This record gives sequence, C-alpha cells and structure tokens, in this order.
Amino acid sequence: MNFESFSKIATRFVIQACSTYDLAESAYKMMMWENVGSEKEAWKEAPYITSPANKPDINRNFPYILAMSDYQKIVAPFECGENPTPRENGGVPMGINFKERAHEHLLSSQTIITLFAILEDYEFQLFEKSLEKNIQLFDKTNYKLEEIQEKGIENIKSSAIKEHSARYQRTPVTKRLKEILPKLEITLNSECIKNYQEISDRRAELAHEVDPDPASMKEVVFIFVETLDIGKIIGSAFNDETAINYKFPSHILSKQESSKS
Repeated sequence: MNFESFSKIATRFVIQACSTYDLAESAYKMMMWENVGSEKEAWKEAPYITSPANKPDINRNFPYILAMSDYQKIVAPFECGENPTPRENGGVPMGINFKERAHEHLLSSQTIITLFAILEDYEFQLFEKSLEKNIQLFDKTNYKLEEIQEKGIENIKSSAIKEHSARYQRTPVTKRLKEILPKLEITLNSECIKNYQEISDRRAELAHEVDPDPASMKEVVFIFVETLDIGKIIGSAFNDETAINYKFPSHILSKQESSKS
C-alpha cells in the first residue's frame, strides 16, 4: 500500500461515515418535539431532510415517527420485554435517551477506531517492505550451515521479516517511532509522534472503556486530517513518492498554516 491508496481508503471511509451521520442526524431532527415549526434552528443548518425545489415543503408542524427495523425488533424485547405496556401515545419505552445523541457518539467512535487501524496498516506495510532490504539491521541470528541448507536463504529471510514485522506491530506507537525507526535512519519530528500517540490514546479509550468521553463528528474530521498528515510525514520518510507529492486541498492547507502561525 502506498500513500495514494491509504489516503483514498481513509477518505472514502470518512465520506461514508459523514453520509451515515447526515442520514441519522436528519432523522433525529425530524423526530424531536423541540424542532416542530419551520422557523426552528434545526432547519437553518444542514443536515436535514427537505423536499425537491419543485415540490411542496415538508410539513414541520409535528414530529415524525421512525418505524423499527427487523433488527431492532429482535433486540428491543431484551430491554422492554416481550409484551410491554404502551404509553398513552402508543409508544413503548426502550431505555433510549435521544438527547444523549448516541447516534453521533457511536458512529464517531467507530470511525476514529477504524481511521487509526487504516493509518497503522499503512505504517506497518511501509516498515515490512523496508525490512526486505534492511533485515540485517534487526536480525542478528547466527544461522548454522545445516539450517541454511535445509530451509534456504529466502525462507530464512522471509521468516525473519515476518518475526520482526510482528514485533514492530506489537510495540506501542511512541516507542516504535522513537526507538525502532531510527535503525532505518528515519527520524520523525516530535509533533508528528505526539499527534500519533494522542490518536492512539483516544482510539484505546473508545475501544476499551465502557463509558468514554463522547466522540463527535467534529472530532472525526479533525482526526481524519491529522491521520492524513501523519501518514504523509511517515510515508515521505520512507520515500513513498505518492506521499511526498501529496497536496492537501486548499481549504485544509490554509487552516493548517494558520494554526502554525
């Protein structure tokens, strides 16, 4: 995988996440009593569902109802029982507080976790490819002649590459960037390492803690840009031409430059 492939995978994944968020947020707005009325703030800032230009406007004078999917119908009885007593409005309590915005937290959390995995996969592939030419810098094993004759040099080399690649992948972010990459004469700037470690910590929090700080789509977009920036720096250090030549869109580049000034 080169940087061009990495950036496309990451970008398309985040675009899908943003589209999914837009759908969920739009439905959420349609269902909330506080959004009743066409003049409410919810209808002044996207995302929201609207009608085509040549059709009547959507009636905003009442909240809409979301019909449950078959998946929700399977899961819901675990919370509300098999024969729950309906409320006066006909609804059934399901233990969901929509104002907690679980749709945004759940989607954002998974997106951040996956973005980190995509970034690591790119980094790991760069390192393993580099080992093919530099395995002697890591593998100091003294192989016996009989072993070489039995397994063959290429098989021994391949096994050593897999072993050291696996060790690298098991090493925490900061440790591998500061202590292992310099063996390849690769030194990353402290800001890049710090940013990578922060994303790693956030990913660990979201993946392993039962009640982490809620994630948001604003955080997703920030981490997405940081991920591409880190990938470009690491890829350039490994002489990936597609990383070296990559240009951020002008609206992102201007924000990066202003934050550094």
